Amino acid sequence: MRRIEDTDIYFACHEHALAVLDSTQTSWIPTGWASSPPNTEPDSSTARVHEARKGSNSLRRSEQRELARLRASADLNDVQAEEWNAPLDPEWQTVATKAADALTSEHNEVTRTRSTHDVALTRGTSVAVTEARKVMRFEMQGDAPTREGQTATLITQFDKYEVEVVAVYGTEISLSVSNSCPELESATLRCDLSWLLGRQLERLKGLLIDVGQFHTTAALDVVLPGRGAGAPASDTPALPELNRAQRNAVCQGLGDGLTWLWGPPGTGKTTTLSVLIRELLARGKRVLLTAPTNAAVDVALTGFLNHVDGFEIGDVVRVGEPATDALTGRPVPVLTDEVTAMRGESVAARRVELEKETRELRQELRRITKPKDADVPADANRVRAIEAQIARNRAMSKELGKILADVRRKVCREARLVAATTHQAVLDTLADAVFDVVIIDEASMVSAAMTMLAAGLGRGHTVIAGDFRQLPPVSVSEEPHAKLWLRRSSFESAGIDAAVRAGRPLPNLAVLDVQHRMHLKIAESVSDGFYPEHRLATAESVIRRHRVTSALSDAPILVLDSSALSPRAARKHGLHSRYNPMHAQLAAALMTTLSEDVTAALISPFGSQAALLAALLDPSSARHAASTVHRFQGGEANVVLFDAVDTAGGGMKLHQWFARGHSGSDGARLINVAASRARDQLILVADLGRIHRSRTTVDAVRKFTAASLAEAEFLTWKDVVTLSGSPTTQELGLDRLISDIGVARDAIDIWSSDLDPRTARPVVDALADVAGEVPVSVWYQPSRSGDLPDVLAPLRYSSVFLRPCSPIRESTAVVGDTLWTASSPLLAADPGRVLRTASSRLAPAVRRALLRRKTAHSPGSGDFAEACACGRLLVREEAAGGPRAGVWSACRRCDDPRMSKRANSRR
Repeated sequence: MRRIEDTDIYFACHEHALAVLDSTQTSWIPTGWASSPPNTEPDSSTARVHEARKGSNSLRRSEQRELARLRASADLNDVQAEEWNAPLDPEWQTVATKAADALTSEHNEVTRTRSTHDVALTRGTSVAVTEARKVMRFEMQGDAPTREGQTATLITQFDKYEVEVVAVYGTEISLSVSNSCPELESATLRCDLSWLLGRQLERLKGLLIDVGQFHTTAALDVVLPGRGAGAPASDTPALPELNRAQRNAVCQGLGDGLTWLWGPPGTGKTTTLSVLIRELLARGKRVLLTAPTNAAVDVALTGFLNHVDGFEIGDVVRVGEPATDALTGRPVPVLTDEVTAMRGESVAARRVELEKETRELRQELRRITKPKDADVPADANRVRAIEAQIARNRAMSKELGKILADVRRKVCREARLVAATTHQAVLDTLADAVFDVVIIDEASMVSAAMTMLAAGLGRGHTVIAGDFRQLPPVSVSEEPHAKLWLRRSSFESAGIDAAVRAGRPLPNLAVLDVQHRMHLKIAESVSDGFYPEHRLATAESVIRRHRVTSALSDAPILVLDSSALSPRAARKHGLHSRYNPMHAQLAAALMTTLSEDVTAALISPFGSQAALLAALLDPSSARHAASTVHRFQGGEANVVLFDAVDTAGGGMKLHQWFARGHSGSDGARLINVAASRARDQLILVADLGRIHRSRTTVDAVRKFTAASLAEAEFLTWKDVVTLSGSPTTQELGLDRLISDIGVARDAIDIWSSDLDPRTARPVVDALADVAGEVPVSVWYQPSRSGDLPDVLAPLRYSSVFLRPCSPIRESTAVVGDTLWTASSPLLAADPGRVLRTASSRLAPAVRRALLRRKTAHSPGSGDFAEACACGRLLVREEAAGGPRAGVWSACRRCDDPRMSKRANSRR
């Protein structure tokens, strides 16, 4: 039995409110639910009082007096929330119950598959520091299934810290954490995948019991067809800075009721909203501006700040952490943490002081309990005294945090404009806030359920802005009611999209139709495919402006058709998101054609490929970005390289993003967003034989692609790899691979589904020579019998990791900082077209994508394959989908593949 340390008991009792030490610090006194008689449950009012007193009861009277004084210094003693009894809509209970059922299904599915997820973080650095918080940026060694604004746990060697996810961009993640967190080179991020769903569900269930100040009619107007239409304002100012459609949108938005603002890409939606907010504030309205991501909120708020001359401290506040530092340290602060720190300066200073003291006490406690001289016993009295002080400090710090939270809520209640992500609508900061007007930007990415919860914070004057031809919300549940509420935005649930397709005019739909971003030819292709009902007109300023393109060509559309190269796509770690190393190698060559004055975005539908593209960029340069299409919605660049990834090589089905391209589909929306990010030049890297020529359905995606190809200048893969300065070259044969192996000073990983003796033997001999100096792994697809190929026999009992795996889609070698790929299996009799790229960032990124993780019954990277009793190596079997989805190990001779589950359990 494991002995429980005193410190473990102490922190468990304190964290879970089980007990506190008495005044003599010698015995424990039960508190909270631990002190209640069994089978009793206090009513809700008693529970709230108990929760309020629970923390302060463990504090000394002097500390309680200090808390009262600090609360008074923050001007909180006379705080009263605005009382307003919202009307109860007769349809509320029915509709809200359906939405709650959908959230329950989604929550159950997320927690069933995996409720938490750990991601290793490296290369940590602080990028912004305020009085109470700091923003740290890390490189992720895996995918983080989390959203901007979500909370997570940062785990270090000794402590844990609650963090807020500020931004996820390619492989980088920015986190907002308390100033008490030290500088970190590495850590682990633990993501609670169900956190946001849980808060939405909790909020909605509470509103089914008591709506309080929540405006149920305003909430239902945005999700039910034919409701909430209001008349435009009759006294709109001239607004010369806007065009006709934008002025009409502002006029509509100033009127009471519900306004739908459809803003296709580049049509000035942000400018329109900025002017609308300015005019609403001038009329004395209190406004909530919200959007699904921190980046979208920052863009909208910054646009507004550019249209106003000045305001007082506290008039405009930004809830949460911004995605960039553009809103930090302004002459008139707008971040709630900055305004809160000013109004509760003494509270914040005291909390920082306590956290510093607690950190020093913990360090002292570790020195005492783990002395260098093991024969020296710890001073028990000193240990207990330190533990007690730590507990008191933590209790005090928690109470100070509650005071600051109250200050933050007061700041939001008194502000004229509050900007926040949509998820903040279900959190405590805005729980008792009421607004005259609610504006939801980028609403196509917000689920109908979340839009409803945000709109209910207003009094019925609501503006829903976005583009329902761009990316939709994301959910995992396949239940029909979950899809209705979580995969559709309010544009779909309220019938706006259907009305546009049917050509039915809507009186409260304002449409922006003049785009100011894309080159004329790009805009025409986007209109052909995705906006046939309202084609985009191009502003004269776009036609006249100076264009910035790659040095390769000034054509507005460039197409690199990789069909002739026959690249191979694979799945990250064998099971997950798709990636294409050859396309990344071509992109590496194309990057050499971009000059210093070009802003470029490398985007892909798949997160794994986005990580490879990010490895091509200089981390110190802010001119270029790499991202998934989803993350880059709302962004723009002079040159956009869109990597479609999907190819005929690798044996996978065409992804539905390309297979199903009808108007309103996920594929049409994704490709629309990708293409419309480009200002001057769109570069498409794709296997056109796979994603275009083999498809016969004439849908939105095909119309866009056909229009683009009609205007495009075409490149071949040979044009690209022969560019001057290209890190990627074509290789004839594998002689240079053998040379690279001979001089390797880092790990070597080779993936080939076929092993021809004449091709493989020189490579195997080279691997055997260096196996004792660097880690060497060979992944191969075994024969049906599972016998070890003769050519690998010399490595059977060496230090080389031999790993039979099925299927192997990769044809890759990563030799130190050099990446090799081939169109056919690399070690086959004819490897086909072979590319080599020397890159100290791309090669490790590909290695991270192709390496396998260890499972309970299947060894991963860094492990030798297990052997069956018959002597054959167990094969790692991988199935990405279907009834046998998963990973297991089996002997090809002794285990019937159909009995893989039994083979699994036997081991």
